[in-house]
Amino acid sequence: MTGFITPENQFIDAEYSNLQEVCKKICEDLRNQQEFLKFSKGYTNFSPYFDFVVFHLNYAFIGPFIEEKVILANRDGSLIRIEMDDLTEKYGTVNYQNIMKSVSLPYYQMLLPYINPCSDKELRCQSITNSRLYSSVITSQGMMVMSTTGFGRRGSHGVTNLTLLNRILIEHPEMVSELQLYIQNGGSYDYFLLEVCGYLHFVSKKECALIIKGGENHSPIVQEFLSDREIEGYKVVDISKKRRERIA
Repeated sequence: MTGFITPENQFIDAEYSNLQEVCKKICEDLRNQQEFLKFSKGYTNFSPYFDFVVFHLNYAFIGPFIEEKVILANRDGSLIRIEMDDLTEKYGTVNYQNIMKSVSLPYYQMLLPYINPCSDKELRCQSITNSRLYSSVITSQGMMVMSTTGFGRRGSHGVTNLTLLNRILIEHPEMVSELQLYIQNGGSYDYFLLEVCGYLHFVSKKECALIIKGGENHSPIVQEFLSDREIEGYKVVDISKKRRERIA
């Protein structure tokens, strides 16, 4: 089961195959048009529809990725992971009010973000052709991104990975089945981005000059970036070799 629960406790079915269209319709509703226009001005690299629904309208999101019994709810501008079984055990039923009660509990207040927004400000999007390189996730299009909400200035590769992967599945729902098969074969969400999507984990020279990649599935701009950094002395670690050894 995938979809949204509204603050009015209405369930909206929204599988990844139609998630983008469902979000668009909500944003284009006459009641939301003006607020959405303001909200969307902060988005030039990624689409704003999903973020408007979960971060502005505060809909709870059910079934992220391939986890049907997980709910994500907004807390201070980040989506926090809640196990559906925990809600059932504590409250007896799953509804919007109980979801938001859980988010305010001390345990969930201590949890780090699961997914953050994809706005330009949040992800600090910058091309890898820029001379100033910072620790980040590098996309196959050659963009550095790092989500910092909930982590201070340093940010988190893990939350950035989940934020980007969710957006990939929304815009390319045909990849859901590919992700499912990858996980069944012992992979992880992080490694899926590296091995299948051709992303990189980049840690700047100021920290430890490290690049983590997954095989050779890279776009020309990313391949050139890798070559240049190796010349500069960056250590490049290929996780696909380690994963093959582990599976074998």
